[in-house]
Amino acid sequence: RKKWWFYPPPRSSLSRHHSIRAAEADAATRRQLKPAPLGEEALAREALPLVCEQGPGDVVYVPTDWGHMTLNTETALSLSREFTWDGEETDSHVINSLQL
Repeated sequence: RKKWWFYPPPRSSLSRHHSIRAAEADAATRRQLKPAPLGEEALAREALPLVCEQGPGDVVYVPTDWGHMTLNTETALSLSREFTWDGEETDSHVINSLQL
């Protein structure tokens, strides 16, 4: 199993924090959150990364310009591929060309 954190543009950036420390900081932030006032839930959520857990057989696609961090929560083997873009390629083009 692998836990993923996704940072959408423009909040995506390189980090020098180890995944374990960053995961601990994220968990602490989430524990301290108070309910957002009505109508401000989306703004409160924007301050946090999106989080998911990848299980055996799951495929995760990271869109162009999105930052991400991973943490293996169990022994895991993963395979990744980084795409390079020319002027005409888009995420949709790459997804449609994958032969899964």
